[in-house]
Amino acid sequence: MANIDSSGVPRSLNSWKIAGLILAFLTPIAVTTGTFPLLFAFGGPTAAWMFLAGAVVELFFLYGYARMAQRIHRPGGFFAYIARGLGKPFGVGAGMVAVVGYVSGLVAIFAVQPFLFQQVLATLGVTLDWKICSILMLVIVGALSWRNIDLSAKLVGATVVCEFTLLIALIISIAVHKGGQAFSGAVFAPSVFHHGQWTVAFVLAFLCFQGFETGALYAPEAKNPAKDVPRGLYLALGTATVIFTLVTWVLISITGVSDLQAKLMSGNPSAFVFNVAQAYLGTAGLKVFSIFVVIASLASTLTFTNFTSRYIQSLSAERLLPAIIARKNKHHVPGVAVIALLVIVVLIDLGLGSIGLDPYTQISPVGFGLSVTAITVILMLASASVVLFFRGDAARGEDWRIRVVPVIATLLLAVALVIELRSFSYVTGSTDAWLSYLPLAVVLALVGGVGFALWLRANRPTAYAEIALGDSAEEVAAIHARRDADARSLQPAQENAAPPDVIAGS
Repeated sequence: MANIDSSGVPRSLNSWKIAGLILAFLTPIAVTTGTFPLLFAFGGPTAAWMFLAGAVVELFFLYGYARMAQRIHRPGGFFAYIARGLGKPFGVGAGMVAVVGYVSGLVAIFAVQPFLFQQVLATLGVTLDWKICSILMLVIVGALSWRNIDLSAKLVGATVVCEFTLLIALIISIAVHKGGQAFSGAVFAPSVFHHGQWTVAFVLAFLCFQGFETGALYAPEAKNPAKDVPRGLYLALGTATVIFTLVTWVLISITGVSDLQAKLMSGNPSAFVFNVAQAYLGTAGLKVFSIFVVIASLASTLTFTNFTSRYIQSLSAERLLPAIIARKNKHHVPGVAVIALLVIVVLIDLGLGSIGLDPYTQISPVGFGLSVTAITVILMLASASVVLFFRGDAARGEDWRIRVVPVIATLLLAVALVIELRSFSYVTGSTDAWLSYLPLAVVLALVGGVGFALWLRANRPTAYAEIALGDSAEEVAAIHARRDADARSLQPAQENAAPPDVIAGS
């Protein structure tokens, strides 16, 4: 049975479970079948290089992130880190950017995953419209998300093991059939940059690494946050880098560096990996592979939903979003946030689908493009916050690396952001003029959040002072309990007094 701390949160996650939750967020087998074909078709054969480049950026970032996680393991993730390092206005702004990024990412997931369901079910002889699949996913994910994190962690952990087993089996089978040709040196030759758009390949490869903030958000549920969170982060990054690079290397090798884009664009890109699986694993292997694509997609969507709902709930608990969203059910899960989030996201997808937009080539690329832009902004701010958070530790003999590595990470993330913005139209797969202005939503969220924080500082100083206070879930719970007790003690006086305008707006 999970330990329950004084804040009412069950502490049951170790480093392996945290790594599993992060990897389930990344969803290796769903990424391979859903994102890799788009990466190859539009980015070209530089994909293997770009996975290594993305991993390097993440590694520099994780050094400072892990050190922050050792100090601060309260609810709120990067929002709390940025507020403590760059100041509360930037923290609130980053929180609003996170809402834009993670909700748009969930919109993309609820578009592409049901579409993959439809494709997979067709290979199994079942015909079902993607919109029906989306509703089914809503019901299943909603039911599982309503339960506590133990159920989710066990489910996605088993799924991740099966995902890696199948991908490794596919690599081994290809190597047996192709020999040394399965690992062609041409994939890592400099000449590979003459093909395709390496900037698009980088953006889509970097997208595949998104999700490491789950380590911070699950810190309140970790047995030993100071150790389990950093270990889980590094374990997840190392595992994802190896498997993504190997799979990419093999798939490009057997398709051909110079012919990769032409072959993808001439056929059905979404069927590319399934065709490879059938060719090298056989019909029976394809069916097993397809079934686990469905299961992995569910696990990914479940993890993303748990993650996003906890983020929104933590912002609500800080009184930055409506208070009703902060309510938890008997399983200690933000039930209101889960249900509201899923219903809104599915309605958006069904609405866009009803006007004829394709879930795979139109809805999901735009959602993912906006999501990766927003998340990169958050990563950059979080990395910069590490520099300022530890700036006074030099006098206490703090390791010099904490003052240097996060600076490098911030610069690398700034470069990544520029690449993403310059390649946005290629990533979304559309040249519509209005889409080029879509990243402004991130700017508006950041500016709006900063402005709201400044308004709080001027008009509600107590609420402003409580933003991002506390280093642990227990400390945060105590702060919120005192706040609620103070509010209840003021209610009788407010009920007996004439209601001035300031009370109505407080």
